[in-house]
Amino acid sequence: MSQRNAIVKLIRDDRTVQALLIALVLVFGMGMLRPEKQQGIAMSHFWSLKIQAQNCADMVLAGDSRTFCSLSPAAMNQVCPDYRIFNYAFGGNAYASLYCRRLESVLDENSTCPTIVLGITPNSLRTEATQRNGFLEYLGHSSQEKWIRYHFGHVHDFFEPMSFRDAWEGLFPQSRTFHEYREYHADGWVGANIEPPSVKRQLWRYRRRFEKSRVSCDLADALLSQVGQWVEKEIRVYAFRPPASGEMFELEDAISGFDEADFVKRFEAAGGQWLSAPRTDYASYDGSHLRQDEAVRFSREFASMLQSLITKAAQRN
Repeated sequence: MSQRNAIVKLIRDDRTVQALLIALVLVFGMGMLRPEKQQGIAMSHFWSLKIQAQNCADMVLAGDSRTFCSLSPAAMNQVCPDYRIFNYAFGGNAYASLYCRRLESVLDENSTCPTIVLGITPNSLRTEATQRNGFLEYLGHSSQEKWIRYHFGHVHDFFEPMSFRDAWEGLFPQSRTFHEYREYHADGWVGANIEPPSVKRQLWRYRRRFEKSRVSCDLADALLSQVGQWVEKEIRVYAFRPPASGEMFELEDAISGFDEADFVKRFEAAGGQWLSAPRTDYASYDGSHLRQDEAVRFSREFASMLQSLITKAAQRN
């Protein structure tokens, strides 16, 4: 009997082999039915690369998801070509001491112009956000899991669990009520968009968030103390409030407990420089995060403001 005939007979007669083949077809089919295909590098590789970043940048961008969606290092480099820029922001993140230490370690210890840019949102100053966020989630992965995600990101993402609803929407895209797009970049930026935009749901989520946990004065004090320590180490520290919709700013200013004017005054007294970047001049897909094309535009304009401050500081010295 030929080898081919033996294989055919094995498949025909062995139910275990048949079950395995059917399972493989189903797994592959489910993976192909994911309703939204990610772009750029693999998502798992992206987060593994990001959480392990160290000693690699002249300028590191910090904060929560508004920073990692708003600032593209590649777009900023078009204006500030002399800086190696890395976006080290994470979803739902807060300025806890552990994050600040890791943030500093991303800077190249031999850099001649070490710079930290802080995206300040009310969420990033909540105590509750220090206990559960994307930074802690990815930091908590085992070394083996980080290795697998880093080297086999696309395979890992392909086999990620998905619901039958996702499979249905992948098979019938017209049944989806919205379409989400994400593109992951090795410099730490995520370009994103949702069609059609959905602002009300995000506003509701943030209202619930601030009703449970407002801005922590202790966390803000600790961050300002950290800013002073960075400045003493001759690290330039800048900060801004990432853009969002007008409705989001109204909500945050009304119920989050964030006193921006007082924070800016104390931040500058600690040695940092505040950038009054435009806030509502850019389109958002959910009221909180910038659309990908708008994030690129904002990144260039923000980099121009930043470069102007850096040039003025150099002239004074």
